[in-house]
Amino acid sequence: VVITSLAAAETVTITAGDDVTGGANDLDAATSVTVTAGGKVTLDMDAAESATITAVGVYSSLDDQTTAITGDALTTLNLRGNGGALDVTATGADLLDTIAISGNYAVQVNLDINDVEELTSAGLTLTNSGTATAELSLTGSVAAGKDLVLKNVATSTNIVFTGTLNQA
Repeated sequence: VVITSLAAAETVTITAGDDVTGGANDLDAATSVTVTAGGKVTLDMDAAESATITAVGVYSSLDDQTTAITGDALTTLNLRGNGGALDVTATGADLLDTIAISGNYAVQVNLDINDVEELTSAGLTLTNSGTATAELSLTGSVAAGKDLVLKNVATSTNIVFTGTLNQA
């Protein structure tokens, strides 16, 4: 499914048996986005404060099935590994403070520390109520005088950090 114009819709629900793709301005007004896809999801959600993504991707950052979410206003990201493993990369998510993972398949979340301000201020809450292991993969640098703050991380979640901690 290719989204061509939902620019004025505030609540968007998309269900597709395959990939879901949208352009840079297609979801500009949507404050809540829910997507269920049989493949990967590539969306730019400028106004979305919450997004729920259920998609089938391959649990490997080397594969082109990575779901890509860009969300300038995104505070809550709900990810469901149902029907297959899910690999999500979220960018431009400066305000992201909560990631909730569920489902029966593995979920991997890829974040750049520089994109998620909450990681070095109030903290990022990461829960996993699913039955499979989740992984949070962090890249980037933590500036001097800043801490990397993760809250409520489930024991079934692996944290992978490939970056720099620049401590003062």
